[in-house]
Amino acid sequence: MADLRMSQLHTVIDVTELAVPTARTVSSLNDALRSIALFGGSITSETRTAPGIGSWALVTDPQGNDLVLWEDAAPVS
Repeated sequence: MADLRMSQLHTVIDVTELAVPTARTVSSLNDALRSIALFGGSITSETRTAPGIGSWALVTDPQGNDLVLWEDAAPVS
């Protein structure tokens, strides 16, 4: 395989298209989604849940930043 430097790779693949949104842990996903909408952001995905792990949703904040909001699942006793 050819030895590609990062600057060369950037011209081959637009790395901005591959960026993973910043994740923020919240205590209540529903409250955080209401706040995002209230302050001018948008919810860009449905809420998803991984049973026993947590729930998340993709949002865009009022400044245009993409974020993943994450709420841990309640501990199992």
